Amino acid sequence: MLKVITDIFIVLVALEALGIMILEMFGSQTSLAQKAFSLPTFVKSRKFSS
Repeated sequence: MLKVITDIFIVLVALEALGIMILEMFGSQTSLAQKAFSLPTFVKSRKFSS
């Protein structure tokens, strides 16, 4: 059950990062791009630590 929740969380974060990258292509601020890169890194660090 925990793996399913983790997988859903990773998918949601990936979608959010994708959305931020799309916003970035349309000329949004670079802070959004930094968030997009920091989120997947956060998920990876959580995944390996558990």
